[in-house]
Amino acid sequence: MRVCQVIDRLRGGGQERVAVEFARGLAGSIDCSAILATREGGDYERLLEGRDVQVFIAGRKGKWDIPAWKRVSRWLADIRPDIVHTHSPGSLFNMVLLRALTGLEYRIVAHQQMLPARGTLWRKEAIVIHRLTRYAVSRTIVTNEGLRNLLVEVCKIPPNTIDVMFNPADFDEQIQRKRP
Repeated sequence: MRVCQVIDRLRGGGQERVAVEFARGLAGSIDCSAILATREGGDYERLLEGRDVQVFIAGRKGKWDIPAWKRVSRWLADIRPDIVHTHSPGSLFNMVLLRALTGLEYRIVAHQQMLPARGTLWRKEAIVIHRLTRYAVSRTIVTNEGLRNLLVEVCKIPPNTIDVMFNPADFDEQIQRKRP
């Protein structure tokens, strides 16, 4: 088994830490545990030192130009992942597109802790991404029933492909309460 976690950067919040800890936990028990950081490195790189985790940082300063796409394509071809585990709508879209462009065969697991705040352009874009990729994804992991219901009802993701791994924080409600 070869598993690649895809995150924006090797620092920051919960999704990045979850991916790094998951990659660390898999190291040594599978053929390949890898992290693809789509934008930049960071503090979590030192958590991976001495572990059998392959790390690749794709973009420079947040830009995915043609050379970055080529570098990622070559790296994915080298590690040949069986499963690609994405942690954001952007990385989900990129991995679906890369799979189609390269002909690589890997299953995609989309992990969504939250969507961007209601009423924002990025939330609308995230919903479009989930609609477009719904049949390319093997499983979707969400952290609450509200997000599951949104993905089923609005994004039309088949309900039998969504798993809820409960997180007591309702991020959408927290964001709404902070707004005036």
